[in-house]
Amino acid sequence: MAGTFGGQGHVDLGDGVALTAPGLLIGVDVVPERPFADEGLAVAVDPVRAALAASGMTAERTLVVSTTAAPAEGAPVSGPAPTGPDGVLPAQAPPPGLESLSPAPASDLILDVPPSAPGTAQVLRYQDAAGLWHWAWPQSAAAPGADPAPGATGEPAAGTTRFAVPATALDTTEAPPPPDGPNLDEGIIGTIVRKVVHELVVFVYPIVDRVLDPIVDNLAQQHEIKTRPYGVRTFTPDNYALPYAPDSRIETAEQWARLTEGRVLLLVHGTFSTSHGGFGELDAATVAALHAAYGGRVIAFDHPTVSVSVEANIDALHRMTLAPGPLDVDIVAHSRGGLVARELVRRQGAPDAKYRVRRVVFAATPNRGTPLADPEHVVKFIDRQTNLLTLLPGPAEIVGDTLAGLMTAVQILGHAALTDLDGLCAMCPGSPVLEALAASDCGGTEFYGIHADFEPADGLALKLRAGDLLMDSVFPEANDLVVPTHGVCLRDLPPGASASGFPIPDERTLHFTADRAVWHSSLFGESQTRAKLLEWLRP
Repeated sequence: MAGTFGGQGHVDLGDGVALTAPGLLIGVDVVPERPFADEGLAVAVDPVRAALAASGMTAERTLVVSTTAAPAEGAPVSGPAPTGPDGVLPAQAPPPGLESLSPAPASDLILDVPPSAPGTAQVLRYQDAAGLWHWAWPQSAAAPGADPAPGATGEPAAGTTRFAVPATALDTTEAPPPPDGPNLDEGIIGTIVRKVVHELVVFVYPIVDRVLDPIVDNLAQQHEIKTRPYGVRTFTPDNYALPYAPDSRIETAEQWARLTEGRVLLLVHGTFSTSHGGFGELDAATVAALHAAYGGRVIAFDHPTVSVSVEANIDALHRMTLAPGPLDVDIVAHSRGGLVARELVRRQGAPDAKYRVRRVVFAATPNRGTPLADPEHVVKFIDRQTNLLTLLPGPAEIVGDTLAGLMTAVQILGHAALTDLDGLCAMCPGSPVLEALAASDCGGTEFYGIHADFEPADGLALKLRAGDLLMDSVFPEANDLVVPTHGVCLRDLPPGASASGFPIPDERTLHFTADRAVWHSSLFGESQTRAKLLEWLRP
């Protein structure tokens, strides 16, 4: 199936593919499929493509769609698009189940496609009117977007997968009037593409087979652990920016025993990330200085962050720790990794504790939670991160690593309810995890904090607002685009509330003001961050 199609309210592309949006003119260009692996230039332009390829997601079909409000009934439509004998663009009859879609311009754009092959699942990536990207899951799936489109009746037809692109993402302004005289170079596509186009890409990815594991009884967790596995690794000036590799693993009792010879520096990454992705923006000089200060005992903990709980993360770390006695550690933790660190602190008083924690540096940790982790906003969290990583500067390798984690989250959301995402839900304000951590004793561990207040430049702000990604109503306070600024050090505890070790005092805090343009994922690229780590971490 390839070519150009147009219609009013409904377009049937054949082969079981159709688009429906009553009251809108719809133009469609079908883009021939191309393997991502061969798109070197495209990968450089769109880092998401590299992450998609690495995550086993392939484009099943790509449609370039234009939408605009239909002209008044009986008005002519210019160009050689298919029309009736009177020059009026004919309306195609919607398929069963879509007859009562709400009238334009409030209608969603409904995309029906054939289902994927057995053992695979589908997800839609679409571009809104601001040029930003969003994800949508099939309406019949137990995932975000499962509610019917406004006015839709019943389920998709048998043998059909249905996606909905919200009306708010579409351009529904009135179509331009036809030009004076013939215009043979433009049809409905040519006229509208120069206004607003939306790329819709249906991706297909394999579903992980259930593996019988007494520890992992959840398909989403099984999928994430397979793609973002557990591991403890060395973190040296030679390998810190490289992916987790066999020669960096710490697995044997002998390797663990060497770590008991002095204090250890442990790095714990954040959501969607890995050790080399989360801390790869540190420069080699800083890593070398830390490596020397700790006698080579600098390690990192790789772990799943979306569907696996903070408690399960520490359970896994304890199982992997084969040291003959408790390890004395300092910790640098980014984002959600700070909650993992606090769970380790909470357990250090137990008789069988494997770690004693002297200091923790929280970098952009949601110690008070983040509204983006609320199930109501998780899909926007995924969308926001996908766009910010491509809009804001950062090393391609690090951006690609985090995007690969986001693609794993996209796949997990295809077969997990929002409330089952234990890793993300830990960061929801007021979550049981945060309440348990606040009620625990820090046992004398010293806390340090690094936080930022980010205000996007005018151009970026307009783009993010147009794509509904700033979500000012969600963040009514200073934030780094992911977590509230003052929630890192818990400077704003309500009257009468307390949390052991908080608030973090000024002398243990580094704050980036809005004029510095430092955001959640760029902290370790800043010279001030590196200097503070060397100042605070002296074993």
